[in-house]
Amino acid sequence: MDVVGRTISQVKGDPGLSYSARDKYGLGVLVDPDSWRNQWPIDARPVSFQKAQFASRAALDFRRRPLSSAEEDAYVRATLEDEVAARASIFVPPYHVAGGPDCPIRGLDLRLARRTVARVRALRLNEPRSSERFPRPGEVFVCVCLRADELLDAAARYMLAHLYGQIDADGYLVKVAGLSEHAPDSHVRAVADFAFTLKLLSGRRVVTVGGKNLAYALVAAGLDAAMLGIGEGEMFSPGARAGGGGTRPVYCSAILRSVQTYGVATGAIFRSEILFARYPCDCGHHRQGRAPEGQRERKLHTLSERLGDFNTAASWTETEARQRLANRLATANGVANATGYPQLPDTFLAVAEQAELTRKRWRRSGEQLS
Repeated sequence: MDVVGRTISQVKGDPGLSYSARDKYGLGVLVDPDSWRNQWPIDARPVSFQKAQFASRAALDFRRRPLSSAEEDAYVRATLEDEVAARASIFVPPYHVAGGPDCPIRGLDLRLARRTVARVRALRLNEPRSSERFPRPGEVFVCVCLRADELLDAAARYMLAHLYGQIDADGYLVKVAGLSEHAPDSHVRAVADFAFTLKLLSGRRVVTVGGKNLAYALVAAGLDAAMLGIGEGEMFSPGARAGGGGTRPVYCSAILRSVQTYGVATGAIFRSEILFARYPCDCGHHRQGRAPEGQRERKLHTLSERLGDFNTAASWTETEARQRLANRLATANGVANATGYPQLPDTFLAVAEQAELTRKRWRRSGEQLS
């Protein structure tokens, strides 16, 4: 997708990037309101999040104190106003960390999603503006936010996919707490089954949010895109204290993961130097055969390398995805073995296997109905 994804905190901290994306490069902008942060205390939120109109002044407990209909409308209105001001072309309704289909917070999120779709259409935000240099129609992507164990029950995850599939949205974001390539196999398969069931049921685009390196497998298996950063810090971890700093890892396509090239133990830096020397990249943003140096080189290298890997994976057909992914993992593991890095976990292939199983089940159910 030719879209830049930004959280509301990033937008409030640096509003200029959205304008450049829309007006200079003709890209779309998806603004993730990160409204789940309203469920957490203020001191656990990024400072810039509190600049949003819809940011609450205290932690909200929707189970004890549900929102009234008027409050739901006001919540949607304030969120959309912030997203419009941020030059969004993809609007995301307010959402929260919620449970399965019977959870009252899930019911709230579904209502907020329907209200957002209706308001976007009423305000004609879905229509391209001829006054813009690169007119784009506005879209609504509804976020399904939950913990992986809420998807372990097959009936519950199918019902959840059915409920969201009935919303007249343009696409979906699937945001699962704690999801990464190191998550339990049962969690990974449940998430993959839900995401692909939602895609098949709705016939719309599904984008994974976070998931660390597992996002690569989800896109390779057939999801439309992934919303992630340029380092390793893309795992959705609600409850973790917001903060920054630390060393920024550098992505290496040869082993399908990021590595530390500075600011850590000497042994780790030496190993990364060997990795880039033996398996040089041709990104053009730094000296070939050397790891990128400095913030600019690291960012440009990682961005171009990850985009290249994801675009290649997205081009694979459903019938070839599993085998191509297996071949890619075998190559990466060979490089890892030769340079002292651990093997990639089996969850990468579990995603592709589950995607095939979900599609087969879908085709069988279609044949039975016909």
